Amino acid sequence: MSWILLILAVALVIGGWCYPRLLVPLLIAALPLEISRTWFPRLKHLEKLGTFVGMVDLGRIMALAVVLYFLYTTVRSHGPWARYGGFQDSFRAGTFPDRSRAGWRDRLFSLSGIYILYGLLSVIWSVDRLHTLTGVVRLGLLWVLGLAVYRILTEERDYWLVPQSFAAVGTALAGVGVYEMVSRHFLWLGQIYQVLHRYNATFVDANIYARFLVLGMLATSVWLLNTVPRAGRVIGYLALAIQLAALLGTGSRTGWAACGLAFILLAVLVPRKPVYVILAGAILLGGVVLLVDPAVFLRIQDLRHGLLAASTERSYLWQAGWDMFVKHPLFGVGLGGFQKVMLTRYASVIRNGVSLSHTALMTTAAELGIIGVSIVLAFLLVLLARAVRAGHRLRVGSDWSESYPRALLTIFAVLGVFVVFVSAQGEGRFWEDPYLWILLGLLGALAGAGEVT
Repeated sequence: MSWILLILAVALVIGGWCYPRLLVPLLIAALPLEISRTWFPRLKHLEKLGTFVGMVDLGRIMALAVVLYFLYTTVRSHGPWARYGGFQDSFRAGTFPDRSRAGWRDRLFSLSGIYILYGLLSVIWSVDRLHTLTGVVRLGLLWVLGLAVYRILTEERDYWLVPQSFAAVGTALAGVGVYEMVSRHFLWLGQIYQVLHRYNATFVDANIYARFLVLGMLATSVWLLNTVPRAGRVIGYLALAIQLAALLGTGSRTGWAACGLAFILLAVLVPRKPVYVILAGAILLGGVVLLVDPAVFLRIQDLRHGLLAASTERSYLWQAGWDMFVKHPLFGVGLGGFQKVMLTRYASVIRNGVSLSHTALMTTAAELGIIGVSIVLAFLLVLLARAVRAGHRLRVGSDWSESYPRALLTIFAVLGVFVVFVSAQGEGRFWEDPYLWILLGLLGALAGAGEVT
């Protein structure tokens, strides 16, 4: 049965190639369905490359479909087959090839590409060369995924596809989380999360669920800040309420912190009254949820000790990562080498079998040293500059100008990347998060449009 489901899923995404406008929404909808890994057979012969490499789920199938679509259309557009027709009319000289080059020349794509290339170079001194190469391939595919999203958005010229998809899927999954909170019936992994009084919907990790909910909340808020009819505002505020209730139910402290910081920045960058209405409503609803589920309040109390202290069970990972950085400050131990060093040199301090780093910046410092950290900081500075310019455009521009909604979209994408970065400091998975690359594709498309750069 699992193989039949796999074949049907592949057939579905191939059929989606006929309607490329739907590829990005389908990708955003499929990625959160991590529960689908229980529907498909595991590719055991690939598991020697990594613990999760052999797993198959709808998100991976859809991501691969988007990447293959991008590569196929690229070859057909300016390869030896272009003169035989097919996609020739859609990708004439001066359209897609030029936009493709503009995509990878975007500063954010350039810096992320440099990071990946430096990771490839680290195979020379890596303590685990197989995992280094596997990591480079994975990041390379994600980089291409970002370019594919950029290409689709540039061709379709419908940049709101991304926030609308995040808002819709986030609201739907938030509804699942609220259902779990009310009924105490879990769709997946209830034996783990029911004891912890946390809710995960279709995600394997409640912290990643929280990350996606915050992205959905940002997307919904930006949509509300655009010109929306009164009926649409009611629906939008209701969606925000459901998403916030589900976010509190995740019990994710880094998710809560990322949400608070992101909405404070949104209020600073977008000087509009609806932002303050959203913040006030969030505080009110948060109080209601705390009354309904006291377990949420207990996890919030841990925040007073700091995010790192709140996760003392993982402090040994941070200490080991810092020790790796001190011993290899310039180059690190090699991309993907953190776990190998933990299992050999620091095996005696491992607790509960957890040997993967859960702090993205510390992982970079340990694996790629000062050079890797410098690339990440340069990446964040470019993001900051883009947010500041977009915020300035919002303050001086007119609500009815063409650049105003694009500036809003830029703010959404930048804050979305910020959310991924902040939450990655408690759960890891920054560069490895496909949501990051979808947002980078959106930022590249907006910058390529010449309105917000």
